[in-house]
Amino acid sequence: MDKLEDLEIFLKTVDEISELVMDLKSPEVDVQHKALERADCYVAALDEPCSTKVNKTTINTKPPLPPPLDLQNESPDNFMKIIERDAEDRRARRSAKAKKATVFKDKGNEAYAQEDYETAVKYYSDGLAELRDMQPLYTNRAQIKRERERERERECLLLM
Repeated sequence: MDKLEDLEIFLKTVDEISELVMDLKSPEVDVQHKALERADCYVAALDEPCSTKVNKTTINTKPPLPPPLDLQNESPDNFMKIIERDAEDRRARRSAKAKKATVFKDKGNEAYAQEDYETAVKYYSDGLAELRDMQPLYTNRAQIKRERERERERECLLLM
């Protein structure tokens, strides 16, 4: 129903503008002046402040977890199964993150070997975003920063 009303309003607006254009093309000067005044009024009415709408729709990519079980009323065997399943899930997630971080580390090592330090730092940082406690990523990134510092010192000495 709303779309029909919008269409009607749009068509009415098109008719009004067409009529204004026809009057502006008229050979009679009086008709042109009146059409010009109407057009000015029409444009002034359209100069309402523009309101920008923001779509705040978000899509939940992580479905909700099943409702927590009442662990106090569970039998010890069921409780241990739940704990074991949780530990296994965590181990699998950590293993997947470790694989991704290792891939980033290897790519960073390749970039470092080619002396592309910017790319290497990016790969090491991406690896750290995956797995925060992977020591080689911190070490390699620090080594690059140290190498850059040495290069800067050499350049300063050459300038002196």
